[in-house]
Amino acid sequence: MRGLVDGLIIVSEPFAVAYGLDALLHAIVVDVGAGTTDYCVMKGRYPTEEDQRTLINAGDWVDEQLMTLLGERHPGISVSIHTVREWKEAHSFMGKPEGPVVVSIPIVWVSRRSLRHPAHHGFWRFFAFESILALLKSVNPLTVTLTALATLALTVTARTEEAENVARFGDEYRDYMTRTRRFVPFLF
Repeated sequence: MRGLVDGLIIVSEPFAVAYGLDALLHAIVVDVGAGTTDYCVMKGRYPTEEDQRTLINAGDWVDEQLMTLLGERHPGISVSIHTVREWKEAHSFMGKPEGPVVVSIPIVWVSRRSLRHPAHHGFWRFFAFESILALLKSVNPLTVTLTALATLALTVTARTEEAENVARFGDEYRDYMTRTRRFVPFLF
């Protein structure tokens, strides 16, 4: 770098943003990331340690809070943390809100009252139908292997989800498991 630049300094991202915006005096720059929130108070000079702070509550924490609030307000809601994050990012704003935020929650046609994994149910119906057709047309090592692998993958995924839900919801989810079936309503 010799001969190309006079000096090199490493700065925090909020300072770099303030510099790029020419907001070096009487400004506060806040960077909300997934894991940390960094802010920098701009006083017309290079910021000191006291002018810059990092907080551990950031985007992921906000997602978890939104997920908790949705669960409290709408018991039985079934959305992923990724969906909540998409909603947050699509509807975030600064200042006064223009109105309520309205989002759409996909409706699952198979009731969670009788089935723990309705999304898997649709796949199972399709998979079972296609597998039976394939096996009827041609029983061969490939169709048998693919059927076994798909069944194993769905079962492992469902059991993993159930373990996560037991860890998160405890006895309430265990009780729910005793009243519902995994893939086929009232049977399996």
